[in-house]
Amino acid sequence: MMIGNVKIEGYAALAPMAGVADRAMREICRKFGAAYTVGELTSSKGVSLGDKKSAAYLACFDAERPMASQLFGSEPETMAAAAITAES
Repeated sequence: MMIGNVKIEGYAALAPMAGVADRAMREICRKFGAAYTVGELTSSKGVSLGDKKSAAYLACFDAERPMASQLFGSEPETMAAAAITAES
Protein backbone atom coordinates (compact mmCIF):
# COMPACT_ATOMS: atom_id res chain seq x y z
CA MET A 1 0.00 0.00 0.00
CA MET A 2 1.16 3.54 -0.68
CA ILE A 3 0.28 6.61 1.37
CA GLY A 4 1.60 9.51 -0.64
CA ASN A 5 5.18 8.53 -1.46
CA VAL A 6 5.53 6.21 1.58
CA LYS A 7 5.29 2.47 0.95
CA ILE A 8 3.59 0.55 3.76
CA GLU A 9 4.77 -3.08 4.01
CA GLY A 10 2.07 -5.14 5.72
CA TYR A 11 -1.45 -4.69 7.01
CA ALA A 12 -1.43 -4.13 10.78
CA ALA A 13 -1.08 -0.62 12.19
CA LEU A 14 -1.06 1.07 15.56
CA ALA A 15 -4.22 3.16 15.69
CA PRO A 16 -4.00 6.70 17.03
CA MET A 17 -4.59 6.64 20.79
CA ALA A 18 -4.16 9.74 22.97
CA GLY A 19 -2.21 8.96 26.11
CA VAL A 20 -1.09 5.55 24.80
CA ALA A 21 0.81 5.88 21.51
CA ASP A 22 4.07 7.20 22.95
CA ARG A 23 7.50 6.32 21.58
CA ALA A 24 7.88 3.11 23.62
CA MET A 25 4.47 1.81 22.52
CA ARG A 26 5.18 2.64 18.88
CA GLU A 27 8.51 0.81 18.96
CA ILE A 28 6.97 -2.24 20.64
CA CYS A 29 4.19 -2.36 18.06
CA ARG A 30 6.72 -2.13 15.21
CA LYS A 31 8.69 -5.04 16.73
CA PHE A 32 5.48 -7.10 16.85
CA GLY A 33 4.59 -6.46 13.23
CA ALA A 34 2.86 -3.08 12.90
CA ALA A 35 3.45 -1.83 9.36
CA TYR A 36 3.18 1.76 10.56
CA THR A 37 2.29 3.69 13.68
CA VAL A 38 0.49 6.92 14.55
CA GLY A 39 1.68 9.25 17.30
CA GLU A 40 -0.39 10.90 19.99
CA LEU A 41 -2.85 13.69 19.27
CA THR A 42 -0.84 16.92 19.31
CA SER A 43 -1.98 20.51 19.73
CA SER A 44 -1.03 22.71 16.79
CA LYS A 45 -1.14 25.67 19.17
CA GLY A 46 1.32 23.94 21.51
CA VAL A 47 3.67 23.28 18.59
CA SER A 48 3.45 26.92 17.45
CA LEU A 49 4.25 28.15 20.97
CA GLY A 50 7.30 25.87 21.26
CA ASP A 51 5.79 23.67 23.98
CA LYS A 52 8.27 20.89 24.86
CA LYS A 53 5.58 18.26 25.43
CA SER A 54 4.01 18.98 22.04
CA ALA A 55 7.42 18.73 20.37
CA ALA A 56 8.02 15.40 22.11
CA TYR A 57 4.74 14.04 20.70
CA LEU A 58 6.00 14.80 17.19
CA ALA A 59 9.44 13.23 17.66
CA CYS A 60 10.01 10.23 15.41
CA PHE A 61 12.98 7.89 15.55
CA ASP A 62 14.24 5.50 12.88
CA ALA A 63 12.92 2.38 14.67
CA GLU A 64 9.37 3.81 14.44
CA ARG A 65 9.29 4.61 10.73
CA PRO A 66 6.99 4.84 8.93
CA MET A 67 5.02 6.90 11.42
CA ALA A 68 2.25 9.46 11.11
CA SER A 69 1.53 12.40 13.40
CA GLN A 70 -1.93 13.71 14.19
CA LEU A 71 -2.60 17.37 14.88
CA PHE A 72 -5.62 19.23 16.19
CA GLY A 73 -6.50 22.90 16.22
CA SER A 74 -8.93 25.48 14.93
CA GLU A 75 -6.69 28.07 13.27
CA PRO A 76 -5.71 27.18 9.68
CA GLU A 77 -2.42 29.10 9.80
CA THR A 78 -1.37 27.45 13.05
CA MET A 79 -2.36 24.02 11.73
CA ALA A 80 -0.33 24.59 8.56
CA ALA A 81 2.75 25.69 10.51
CA ALA A 82 2.45 22.69 12.86
CA ALA A 83 2.15 20.34 9.88
CA ILE A 84 5.39 21.76 8.44
CA THR A 85 7.07 21.26 11.82
CA ALA A 86 5.76 17.68 12.04
CA GLU A 87 7.25 16.88 8.61
CA SER A 88 10.74 17.89 9.69
